[in-house]
Amino acid sequence: MFHRHMIVIGRIVISTLLLPFSILGQPSPIMQNDPVTVKSDLAKMETVYQITEGPCRISWTVHRSQVNEGIIQHRPQCALSLSEQVPLISKLLAKVLENEETSRKFRTLFLGSLGASSEMSARLSIMAYQSPHWDIRSGRPRSGRINELIVKLANQGHLYDEWKEVFQRFDGKIEVSGVENVLVSKASELQYFDQIKKQGIKATDKLPYDCLLWFSVTIRGGNKLK
Repeated sequence: MFHRHMIVIGRIVISTLLLPFSILGQPSPIMQNDPVTVKSDLAKMETVYQITEGPCRISWTVHRSQVNEGIIQHRPQCALSLSEQVPLISKLLAKVLENEETSRKFRTLFLGSLGASSEMSARLSIMAYQSPHWDIRSGRPRSGRINELIVKLANQGHLYDEWKEVFQRFDGKIEVSGVENVLVSKASELQYFDQIKKQGIKATDKLPYDCLLWFSVTIRGGNKLK
């Protein structure tokens, strides 16, 4: 017997059905040379766009239920660097925007766990360390709420430059609109400590390294890739 679970993550409600994905729905017609596959599931009210290249598989789930309308969820299984992922994500975005309704309603991209990208995770730790508003001893902001500070650091720094590049190709704009479940650790416990200690970070410094992250999205140029 199959079981359906409702997963609530912040502002997104994700319905998961424990079935082999190949039988969830019929794929939309695509060109044989199209690198992006498209599969729709009417029961779950979602469409999954997926691209695979070598060790990298990235999927975008377009949620069509009323509560999640306009939200796309990013799911990566990718060993490529962020700069190497840019062409793949650009192809996903182009394919998604071919659907007029999706293009019109697309307003939020749910990145999921920032820790899935060691590059972005390391950048977050470094930005917090360099910020006068972060207390490396307590592992907390010197004042205010941690979520608000992380959003500010992300948008003022270089946390997601590669994502900006993707959306700029479509005359679009993307920025961090919210984070939740910020995780903090001693620097020595981070897998990339040898890398970030070159910035002067000490083993005992307490730094943020992961969170759930949302982007707000604005597409001005339609679906034409620049």
